[in-house]
Amino acid sequence: MQNDKMDAKAERQEFVKRQEFERLVRENQSGLLAFLLSLTGNLPDSEDLVQECVTLLWRKFDEFESGSNFGAWARTTAYFLFRNQIRKASNKTMTFEANVLEKLAMAHNQIDTESSTRQHFLSKCLEELGEKDRELILSRYETGVTVGELATQASGNVKSVYNALARIRQSLARCVRRKIAGEEGGPA
Repeated sequence: MQNDKMDAKAERQEFVKRQEFERLVRENQSGLLAFLLSLTGNLPDSEDLVQECVTLLWRKFDEFESGSNFGAWARTTAYFLFRNQIRKASNKTMTFEANVLEKLAMAHNQIDTESSTRQHFLSKCLEELGEKDRELILSRYETGVTVGELATQASGNVKSVYNALARIRQSLARCVRRKIAGEEGGPA
């Protein structure tokens, strides 16, 4: 009986772990493919490397620290898989030298970090908007409602909706820039 409870608990933990891994892979797979495509210049090779990378990431998922940057971890793993593939295929022409590949990998990680920071601040800025502005911007960009449909819902005209959206976007951009400047030690 005790062993059954332990087995059930272990199965639940494994299920939750698998779901978290699959979610992280879904969120990062297109970026990983783009990264590998920039290294290989070849879509079929890049797709093969993504599959190999995902398999390796699953085997090493216990080493991943929850809450850290899965995309950066995946790209680092993919980078080393790519380098290993280049080394194995020494008879093929190498597209880039190793230092160029390292710089490219670092640039991708920096872009990902900056994008994550901007998305975090954008979420905070969205929370700071007035309810009507937040509903309007989310209706347009999160649910994909057209400007014409928004105008009809608000009993307004299309131009006024475009103007409101432009004003809200500018407000969000200023808010994100202010928060980034505050994080970097600049004026908030």
